[in-house]
Amino acid sequence: MPFYTSTEQLYAATSIFFERVGKEFPHAGDALLKQKMTVRLSTVEPVGVFGLDGRHAPLKTHIGAVPFRPDLDIEMPADLLHATLMGQASIKSGLASGKLKARGAILKALSLSSLFQQGQKIYPQVLREQGLIK
Repeated sequence: MPFYTSTEQLYAATSIFFERVGKEFPHAGDALLKQKMTVRLSTVEPVGVFGLDGRHAPLKTHIGAVPFRPDLDIEMPADLLHATLMGQASIKSGLASGKLKARGAILKALSLSSLFQQGQKIYPQVLREQGLIK
């Protein structure tokens, strides 16, 4: 059974997550800003779409529709996103296993590592506040 049971539940947790990462770790997206990179991250089971816009500081995040053509387009199961943010998986392992599919500036996918590493400090707390974990 997937961790997130609906797109709404996924969006509720991730919108709070991205907002808090931006406030508590404002430099977490510096690698994306340095490269002026845009990323669309799509999940399945449940379906979700997230955008990271590093063309101008501060890094902007979008939940749902992405208003730009991404330099990097990533698709993965929502459970892999969850495991990555919990520190139980990585972008590199997702690429190696084929569970994470990337198109575009694939070598730049590792630019997300810093953002995810900083996010791992916040994500479990957000899930507890949402009542999704104890």
